[in-house]
Amino acid sequence: MTNTEIRREILRMLYECFKEHPYNRMTSNELKETLNIGQKELQFNVIYLEEKGLLELQKPLEGSLFVGARI
Repeated sequence: MTNTEIRREILRMLYECFKEHPYNRMTSNELKETLNIGQKELQFNVIYLEEKGLLELQKPLEGSLFVGARI
């Protein structure tokens, strides 16, 4: 799967989640498992989408890059 396909799928998944429950977020594990990609690949694409203003990340005080994402 190309990065463009991954980004489109992330946005599609987050949009579907938003339609069901607007304030819920998807975790990095949910995204990784559904997309069947690694942590580095997920982080790269999620940060790209965040910098473009297409999604919002919930960031922890320390540790992992993000704990949840929503559109």
